[in-house]
Amino acid sequence: MSATAPKYITWLLVLLLVLSVVGVALVATLPRGPAGVTTVTQYIPTPTLSIVTVTAPGAPGATVTVTAPPTTVTQTVTASGVPGATVTKTVTQTVMQTVMQTVTIGGTATPGALKPIKIAFLVMGTGYPYWDDWIAGIDTAVKRLKSYGIPIDYTIFDGKYDPTTQYNQILSAIGAYNVIILTPVDRVGLQSAIDQARAAGVLVIVADNAVERDDLMDPFIGSNNLEAAKTEALAAIQALRESGKPMPWKIFIIHGVTTAANNVLRLMGYYEALKPFIANGTVRIVDVQCGYDSIDKGYSATLPVLAREKFDAVISTNDEQAIGAIRAIEDSGLVPGKDVIVVGLNGIPQAIDAIKAGKMYATVSQAPFVMGYYSVFLAFYRLYFGFDPVKAAGGKNWIVTPTPLVTKENVNTYVSIVKGELPLPLPNTYTKNVRPISDVMGLINALKSNNPGFTW
Repeated sequence: MSATAPKYITWLLVLLLVLSVVGVALVATLPRGPAGVTTVTQYIPTPTLSIVTVTAPGAPGATVTVTAPPTTVTQTVTASGVPGATVTKTVTQTVMQTVMQTVTIGGTATPGALKPIKIAFLVMGTGYPYWDDWIAGIDTAVKRLKSYGIPIDYTIFDGKYDPTTQYNQILSAIGAYNVIILTPVDRVGLQSAIDQARAAGVLVIVADNAVERDDLMDPFIGSNNLEAAKTEALAAIQALRESGKPMPWKIFIIHGVTTAANNVLRLMGYYEALKPFIANGTVRIVDVQCGYDSIDKGYSATLPVLAREKFDAVISTNDEQAIGAIRAIEDSGLVPGKDVIVVGLNGIPQAIDAIKAGKMYATVSQAPFVMGYYSVFLAFYRLYFGFDPVKAAGGKNWIVTPTPLVTKENVNTYVSIVKGELPLPLPNTYTKNVRPISDVMGLINALKSNNPGFTW
């Protein structure tokens, strides 16, 4: 081994450490304090708040060591100028935590102002509990940052599930906001508006629903809808096995609008999970209809299918449509949960109540609260410290949020997974692995015709 090998290994380890670090905010308030004393208070906004205080001797410019398991951070804070001002400093550490630190140093400080963060939350629609949870996550994160003295506010814009409305909202936000958090109703039609906003210097965070171009999602924040849908479909199969119903099991599928990437991905997930059962004759799809993501449309999609042919289970791309199906089942003189198995996706309160009442077998819960919370903290890191999570994650550009299956067994305990103030993780996979297909009607027709040989 050459004499340079140890040095090479050392630099390699340093490089790996740099690639794994997370930007951590250090907001230092520097009023006049006890001479020669430096105090550092570290706040970690996780579900259990942890506070670490370190006092060290030293004049302005002293070096302070802060221990934050499992790492130790050494930082230097320099004070000079006018007393009572605020300065900003960046610290890095390998801990995946959201950290705010307040530093009081004897002496004086340089005047400065924190950059205001103005967020336009462009939600695809409102009026549903799912979006209420999204807004709650944003609001919680904003309040958390405000408690640290960060000037941050947000405004909600209802896209009314209309691509043209959202397109115009993106353009209107340019110049008035420096952050757009977008849950796109159209995976293709909004991309040029996103380009214009980014070109104007607006940070655009795409969340919940993916768009076609990976370069517009750096990173994307949201569920793995393909896998969530597979989980949902297999839950329906399990319920049918438990029910003792004769085979082939007849299944009705309700999907939401197919301009939204999530609904296409969920249909893909259903097909992937069900095609072996279709191929061996265990399952027969009786129909596939659009429920337009709503309770009323889910009801009206289900009723005529039930009048034509009784089926054993309903699989729905969201819980709202599933709730509509339950009402249609009841109005048809049948018992949901017994005569017809019902499964959904999203984990809205009505679905949880239906599971508790035995009318619904399962839902796959998403984590809209977590998506909203992550989106705000991502904007904070990007604007204040230029932190690039995609680069830090080696090019991966998707922060996956939790999607637990909820049944009567865990209906009272799953909430801690989807509504906690979780620290922002690095991206952990690639969005391109689950890009929606363009031949949506081909996929729907393959399901309707019970064709297990469709490919994309």
